[in-house]
Amino acid sequence: MELVFGYALGFLVLIPLLTLMHELGHAIPQLCMKKKVVIDLGGSSPIPIIKVSRLFIRIAPFSTFHGFCSISSRLLRVGLVVTLLGGPLVTLLLAMLLNELRMVDAGQWFTFLASFGFYFTVFQLVFTLAPIKYPSFFGGYSGTKSGGLRILEALRCNESTP
Repeated sequence: MELVFGYALGFLVLIPLLTLMHELGHAIPQLCMKKKVVIDLGGSSPIPIIKVSRLFIRIAPFSTFHGFCSISSRLLRVGLVVTLLGGPLVTLLLAMLLNELRMVDAGQWFTFLASFGFYFTVFQLVFTLAPIKYPSFFGGYSGTKSGGLRILEALRCNESTP
């Protein structure tokens, strides 16, 4: 029963928090460029939860790993690349932190959740940076381009990109 509770806590609390942090990594460069940013967490029909200046965060009930950071304006290539790299950079830092926390002797639950979060962030990092179109089993991401693919396309492009 404890294992079920641990996984439930990981999927319902930890993964949404890690996904939000990843999306904030995309949002921060946009906010620095004075852009409006909308972060959606979860599947369909997200509910507006937080508004801070130009940052809007909307969350769907029972959101897990699905997150999307949109922008309101067109960007020059360098702005797009920096924005696309922001999420993976935050995820890499989180993975390094969680890996260190796994070694801390703070009890079984702490170690379990740190390990759970570490493995999720590694998964998220790999599939965010891999230059692919997401297959159908990626749910809400199905058919969309990964950040890695969008970065490659932006680097090959000679004009501004939406």
